[in-house]
Amino acid sequence: MWNIRRKIDVIKLPRRKVVIEFIFPEQEKSGRQFWLISQPGYNVDLCTKDPAFDVDLYVKSDLKTLTAVGMGLAELSPALAQGSIVLIGDNDMVKSIEQSLVPSSFAAK
Repeated sequence: MWNIRRKIDVIKLPRRKVVIEFIFPEQEKSGRQFWLISQPGYNVDLCTKDPAFDVDLYVKSDLKTLTAVGMGLAELSPALAQGSIVLIGDNDMVKSIEQSLVPSSFAAK
């Protein structure tokens, strides 16, 4: 999650406070949910406890799949089509998430 936080392209996000909740159903309760919060003019924050803000986008995935997408070992579109990553929430966020999640610099070009 720390790497995903660093690789979010905030320029591609809406120009307002954005909250993205990541849910990993297979993980222990303490590592099941994470929140990324982006505000114009600030860095992206990573929270391990519910910040109690309205969530714009829910990302539900197993950790292995999201890690593979974040590292550039798998593409987001097929994972979405297969249902191994599910996006629920703001339609603009759903449409732009592929541009917002920048793969690791170690990803094959």
